[in-house]
Amino acid sequence: MLIGIDVGSVALKAVLMDSNRRVIEHYYGRIKGRPLQMVRDVLKDMLSRHSQDKIRAICATGAGGRLAAELLNGIFVNEVIAQYLCAVHFDKRVRTVIDIGGEDSK
Repeated sequence: MLIGIDVGSVALKAVLMDSNRRVIEHYYGRIKGRPLQMVRDVLKDMLSRHSQDKIRAICATGAGGRLAAELLNGIFVNEVIAQYLCAVHFDKRVRTVIDIGGEDSK
C-alpha cells in the first residue's frame, strides 16, 4: 500500500492506496494550526484499520510536506510537480498546472 499526504497551509489531505493505485481510504480536514499533530492523528487512524507492514512508501507534499516526509522517513515531492504528475497520469496532453492554495498561487 502507498500513503500520500498533502500538508497544506490550510488543510491536510491524505490517501491510502493499494498496489494498483486504487483508493482504499482518503481524508480531508482543516489544519487549525497543528499540521504535524494532524498528520500523526490521521496516519494513526488510517493504520488502525490496515497493517502497517503492508505500507511500501509514504510521500508528502505541500507547505509542511518536507518536514512531514523527514519525520516519517518518506519521500517529499514539490506540490506543483505532484499535481503535474497526477494530471499527466490521467491525460498525457496536459502541459500546464495552476495551483491555487490557501496562502499562494503558483
